[in-house]
Amino acid sequence: MRGLFIAWLLLVPVVVGAQTHFNDFQVETRAGSDPADQWRSIPLWRVDPQQQLIWVRVRFDLPQTLLRQGTPLGLYVFAPVSYEAWWNGTFIGRNGTPGNSREAEVPGRLESRVFIPAPLVRSGSNVLLLRMSSFHMAGRLHVPIQAIEVREFGAPRIESNRQHVFRLMAGGALLLGAVYFGALFVSNRRDVSSLLLTLLSLSVLAQLLAESIRFLVNYLYPFHVVRLRLIVAFAGSSALLLVAYLAHRHARAWWPALLGIATTLVALCMAFIPGYDAKTYAIMLAGLLVSGVSVVPGLRAKIPGARLMLALIAGSLALGVIDPYVFLDLTYYLAIVMLLFVLFAWQVVDLRRAQRVQAEATLRATRLELELLRQQIQPHFLMNTLTALCEWVESDPAVGVKMIEALGEELRAMAAMREASTVPL
Repeated sequence: MRGLFIAWLLLVPVVVGAQTHFNDFQVETRAGSDPADQWRSIPLWRVDPQQQLIWVRVRFDLPQTLLRQGTPLGLYVFAPVSYEAWWNGTFIGRNGTPGNSREAEVPGRLESRVFIPAPLVRSGSNVLLLRMSSFHMAGRLHVPIQAIEVREFGAPRIESNRQHVFRLMAGGALLLGAVYFGALFVSNRRDVSSLLLTLLSLSVLAQLLAESIRFLVNYLYPFHVVRLRLIVAFAGSSALLLVAYLAHRHARAWWPALLGIATTLVALCMAFIPGYDAKTYAIMLAGLLVSGVSVVPGLRAKIPGARLMLALIAGSLALGVIDPYVFLDLTYYLAIVMLLFVLFAWQVVDLRRAQRVQAEATLRATRLELELLRQQIQPHFLMNTLTALCEWVESDPAVGVKMIEALGEELRAMAAMREASTVPL
């Protein structure tokens, strides 16, 4: 267990360094309906094309080393919008077709790239002009545009590839856990712990798949809000199932109260916190916080592994506070997988302990049965009984018959006691 905890601590810095944020620089924007409208400077994360047509102007100062190498460049936009792009005054491409109404707009892809011809790239300042709109969203986003960047055209992100590896590892572990404990529950329908672990693994796996699908399928942007709602829903179920399992294991007397608190917090996060990412983030932290409280009674009762579980939950909460963006995309899932590894180990130990107790009980029952037979049916007993029968049959046949019947009743009683789990005195 300690080795897993140390490995998890060593893995976290690698993962945290695998994410970069691209929406915190200044851009200029104005409404698309009025050409005379003034440009105003705002951070990229505040640009909002939802239910309107706008213009966005971005200035890029490209490094001289990049220009001297003649590297082909591309414009990469990660946002649920349709847009047309001009580079230094020349049209270079589009993603969908922007418009001033829902009917006029053709939805584009969530993540898009446009090649920038080399003759248009100049040293010093380069101006990117975007005409964009977003009328086909099923709901509003708190931060619509996540990234606008210029980099080598066609080059994969090393950070994204690294994240894909960690996501695949986490998904494989969750799937194996769900299959293993699902099989245990099917074999024993009264095993509540295996059922909770199965549902928890499936819920976290579904949340991970909903989070990762944007890296696997470049879908049209109207599906984006549907995906975010699924992530929020699975985050809520994962939080409740984690609390349910830990409370069932460590605080069974407080199980209804702790689950009620967790349900209330999840409902409040869904209802009142703005933004889908913020809802998911708050639900994750609330689930971990109540889970930590659920482990405290187990710590006081000296239940094995309670201290390690509390340390893992505290470490997960610290990761969420240090870098919420990485926590949302990746480190939360790695933390949950590590928690599940510990829970899986505990569950396997409990199952083996129960199997050992059952085997010992069966062995004791067999030994008692043999001891009963040895005490009741032994050669000396049979020899004396048969000798007495011979005498009674010769001297008094009627008494001999009664003795034979009594011996039969004795043997039938012994057979009944051998097959019974309890014998009345």
